[in-house]
Amino acid sequence: MTVIGPSPQPPSRDAHGASRLSAEIAEVDRSIRLPFLFFILSGWVWLLAASFFGYLTFWKAHNPEFLNAQAWISFGRVAPAFNAMLVYGFACNFAFGLGLWIVSRLGRVPVRYPILLAVAAIFWNGGVNIGIFGILRGDLNVFDYFELPGYVAPIILAGLLFVSVWVILAFINRRSDAVYAAQWYLVAGFLAFPWIFLIAAAMLFVYPTAGVSQPLVANWYAGSLLWLWFGSVGAALLYYLIPKLSGKPILAYDLARFGFLALVLAGAWTGTARLSGGPFPAWIITVGIASGLLLLVFFLITGINFLGSMSSAPGALSGNTVLQFAFVGSLSLLLSGLASALLPLRSINEVVQFTIVGEARHFLLLYGFFSMVAFAGVYYALPRILQQDWPMAFMIPAHLYTAVIGLLLVVFPLALGGWNQGVALNDPSIPFAEVVRTATVWMLGRSLGWLFIIFGHLAFSLNLVLILVEKCKSVCCPDRDYAEAVKEGVGS
Repeated sequence: MTVIGPSPQPPSRDAHGASRLSAEIAEVDRSIRLPFLFFILSGWVWLLAASFFGYLTFWKAHNPEFLNAQAWISFGRVAPAFNAMLVYGFACNFAFGLGLWIVSRLGRVPVRYPILLAVAAIFWNGGVNIGIFGILRGDLNVFDYFELPGYVAPIILAGLLFVSVWVILAFINRRSDAVYAAQWYLVAGFLAFPWIFLIAAAMLFVYPTAGVSQPLVANWYAGSLLWLWFGSVGAALLYYLIPKLSGKPILAYDLARFGFLALVLAGAWTGTARLSGGPFPAWIITVGIASGLLLLVFFLITGINFLGSMSSAPGALSGNTVLQFAFVGSLSLLLSGLASALLPLRSINEVVQFTIVGEARHFLLLYGFFSMVAFAGVYYALPRILQQDWPMAFMIPAHLYTAVIGLLLVVFPLALGGWNQGVALNDPSIPFAEVVRTATVWMLGRSLGWLFIIFGHLAFSLNLVLILVEKCKSVCCPDRDYAEAVKEGVGS
């Protein structure tokens, strides 16, 4: 299995130009090491915490009396804490670190004052820490993906603004004239995230809107967060990683701009489709449904570009586990996108609304798509930044296989059980208690699947700790032969 290997260089580049480019990239990797490690290690710690709280959440869904002696560990607090840890702790930290790295690499812009980005990471994670403790003590909100208490919003926003401003400035001051699809998506994501966060925080906490306007704002924020932020960063990672790992160009790169425009135009409005049946004007729901259908352009183009590009290099796909992470993420993006476009249709929504089908779709999007792509990014980036190969490369396939098994065990029972649940809810002859009991049985698969996912997290954690230990050893007792052996691979 190849974890580290030289990236193919265009044949027109002369030796001097290639040497200069490698030197500039190496300079970028050295300069970003501190903030990258800060964000990735912070995300890793949150991943371990989310692993534990996720198990509690999923088990309590069908066994509510489990560890229920204290209020802080009840389902009503553990579930939102888990969601906040996964979204704002793990996923956002990985998105910040990988996004900064790709923007710096593609623009060949080294970080001049890395300590400032580390301070931004402290603000972000400090705010998330305070917010998690606030949730566990009862200061939580009822809004999906905004469960954190309102008083942490200024702290989180301070860190977010600093990172976003740095990304935009790095893009503006890039040394390369070329602009790649990965840069489009990253700039859009880092512009959108502070904007949607600020608007949602202002309209929900600072100057709260009245009545039914609150769920409208909350669902707009949730849809924007999933697609304009995580969708943009995930797509950027795939556009960067797939050519590097497969050695093949993107299959239909010229179509990428149309997928990008579809995501930017429609991504913010998909959340309003969840309000179907509520006390809202019909046009608001229709806009959400139409936006989901418009996003099909994005899903189909990314499906062609990502899955098609990897399928054109079957040898690279079968021999590179990191590329297989990207493949799983690309497939999950396509499936979750199709679900996001079709489930809000009124004929289908009549069955699946108020069921656990929505949980299956969100888990497939956030974990199946973004997390798998983020893990691929870390597996690819960290050895190049540390100039150190993974010490236990055989654990990478173990992480992949357990994650895929866990993903299947979570998504399929929720999707099938949710459909049965919806059919039963629409049948007046079936008692509601029977509907609840049947849905609870399907949730057992989710608990089992999360155990497999935890095993994958442990494999990732072991590799991460060992590569840091090996790096410390190489700094204290440098091995020149090893450094020369991996220099070409990790510098690409």
